[in-house]
Amino acid sequence: MDCIGYMTMEQKFPAVNTRRRYDSSGRRERARQTRGQIIDAARELYLTGGYAATTVAAIAAAARVSAETIYKGFGGKPGLVRAIVERGLAGEGPEPAEQRSDHIRATEPDPRKILAAWGAFITEIGPQVAPILTLVGAPRVWWRLDSPQMPWSG
Repeated sequence: MDCIGYMTMEQKFPAVNTRRRYDSSGRRERARQTRGQIIDAARELYLTGGYAATTVAAIAAAARVSAETIYKGFGGKPGLVRAIVERGLAGEGPEPAEQRSDHIRATEPDPRKILAAWGAFITEIGPQVAPILTLVGAPRVWWRLDSPQMPWSG
């Protein structure tokens, strides 16, 4: 440790790798689980207490999250309905029901088999989606879900 003939206290260390590997898979899984808990709680409360009577605060309490988490993740009650319906429409298989349906339509030449497959999809997703759409009044809610503004916001 000489510096032009003088002794120095400075030591030379190998460069430190400042980039640390970060695996966010655990965080993503927890976020997915939390989102599922919120959707489950909202669906249950909507079906038992009604859409209008169910508050975001009640859903947050049932899902053990803050109301702010729900507003940030879903935007409010209409966004929760959209998430419930989207999850229901995805079906129960590893591939979403919509993709399975499109695949059958594109690859199956027999219309009877196509209709039978679509009947199976309806049987799979109907019980999840129909009660929510009936409860909240589907045409009115879908308009609100797709609209950037509420009708009274001018």
